[in-house]
Amino acid sequence: MRRAGGKRLRPIHPNAGAILGFQRALRKSVREMRADYEDDVLRFWRKNADEFGETPAGTRPEDVLASDARRPRRMTAAQRRAFEELMEELEERWTRRWTVRAQALTTEFLDKVYRSGRAQFVAMLRENGIGVGMDLGGPGGADALERAVERAVDLIRTIPREYHSRVRDAVNEGVARGRDLAFIESELADGYGITERRAAMIARDQCNRVNSELAERSYLEAGIVEAEWMHMPASSKWRPTHEAMNGQVYKVAEGLYDADEGRFVKPGELINCRCESCPILPPQEGFGPAGGA
Repeated sequence: MRRAGGKRLRPIHPNAGAILGFQRALRKSVREMRADYEDDVLRFWRKNADEFGETPAGTRPEDVLASDARRPRRMTAAQRRAFEELMEELEERWTRRWTVRAQALTTEFLDKVYRSGRAQFVAMLRENGIGVGMDLGGPGGADALERAVERAVDLIRTIPREYHSRVRDAVNEGVARGRDLAFIESELADGYGITERRAAMIARDQCNRVNSELAERSYLEAGIVEAEWMHMPASSKWRPTHEAMNGQVYKVAEGLYDADEGRFVKPGELINCRCESCPILPPQEGFGPAGGA
């Protein structure tokens, strides 16, 4: 393992406050969506459950669990139309709301991460006698942030789509298997939990990724070409390949080879990767970005 030849600086940490704020905002939207869906869907169930008809002849045995002794049923044509209209209305409503919120929230919180990371890096350089302006990154940095916002917005817009599918599947399964209201409530609660956790993961992951991309760009623009990989395990699960990378020096523009991915990767690039990097100042004299002191 090759060790650093120059001075090793501290890593640029993602703004913890921005991550927490982003997570809270997305969770709030998930809670509001859940309340709206459950209010309408459970009302539909209570109104129609006693009138669901018998499952039609020819239903395959595998479509109903053998362990389920309840009488399988189906919606009448009128009930099916009413359910589809209800779900379409909910989907349209929440697709619109999430589209607007995703753009606003992502722009707000990723910008906070970007500004925090940039300020940390400028402060580190100044501590080491390298003078730079706060505009480090220039127009290219703004373009990179804009692309990151677009990427995060696309991910966030999948949240209502996936939740919608879970609700639809829960109702259809409940009808087909002859289940009661308690089953539907339990399934909807499970779907909410999954959706809330995924929303929080997206917020954290996108903030970490923006921070890592900012770090890479800042290093290179300041003339720093090497960094040391710092493994940051994600709770109880982490990538063994990244654990093995801990402490290794790598080319900032290249990253390190990840055998599990079959390619070179950089800290924070992969989903749920919280690894960071410690920039290494070159040992030669006169180091610094263009215009630096």
